[in-house]
Amino acid sequence: MDREPARLANHIKRTVAGPMWHGQALNEPEHSAYFLGPTLHYSAERWWATLGWRHQLPLTEAFNDDQQSVLVNGQIFGDEHAKDEFMLRVGFPFGGKR
Repeated sequence: MDREPARLANHIKRTVAGPMWHGQALNEPEHSAYFLGPTLHYSAERWWATLGWRHQLPLTEAFNDDQQSVLVNGQIFGDEHAKDEFMLRVGFPFGGKR
């Protein structure tokens, strides 16, 4: 049985995501940060990949002195976040064939 080649458009999903990040240390909240940006997801039978860009919105709250020291104009920096973040995630299913 011949299989028709899969079209790329059938495997791509485009979304706009706005995740909220809560940084925590020893069960005490450190900060809340909000992001907005597009993601592009591709899935095939044996692997998937997601490419995303997110921009930190100036709505961040810092809950301790350490976090207050890296808060600038409503955005948090330091080792927590950047103004713009780019991500590439690749995954492979475990457990053999479906």
